[in-house]
Amino acid sequence: MKPLLDLAGMTGQTRRLVALGGLAASLAALSSILLLAISGWFLTAAAIAGADVVHLAAHGVHEPDNPLFSCVRLADGPLYAHELDGVDLSGAVVVLSACETGRASVRLGGEPLGMTSVLLRLGARAVVSAVAPLRDDVAARVMPHLHAELRAATDPAAALARAVAAESEPVPLVCFGPLSVDGRPANV
Repeated sequence: MKPLLDLAGMTGQTRRLVALGGLAASLAALSSILLLAISGWFLTAAAIAGADVVHLAAHGVHEPDNPLFSCVRLADGPLYAHELDGVDLSGAVVVLSACETGRASVRLGGEPLGMTSVLLRLGARAVVSAVAPLRDDVAARVMPHLHAELRAATDPAAALARAVAAESEPVPLVCFGPLSVDGRPANV
């Protein structure tokens, strides 16, 4: 897949960012990021494998009755959580600029299920996602700051805290991370 924009002046570790939706122009101003604008669930699943930073900006839906059918709606249809099975997200920071993608439903056995839990199970180092509706204007203000912090190698939770600090109203974004096997928080 040929990138639409290969930003000059890349330094250090090259990061790939998969951006869908209206934030692509805002994010294009950031350096050290290869920006890919794509659509479609098949292309999305293929493009995010192996990325350091993945950003999906789309409409999100959490399905409480069947959480593995939670999705982000892309140009050619929904990308369901269960369709990502097998995608390697080892070490990636995934940003879901989409409503409700941080919500989860607890099923028999106590496991919380939803889009974010699937991404963490696939190896994501951290998932930044919304637990409630996320307004476009808020996302457009916060996301460039978040990515600037991530580019500066700030850990994802601190990057999100800094990105939302100037907002006058609560921002429904949360940074989720996996727990280690011994139950202590893993390094995010």
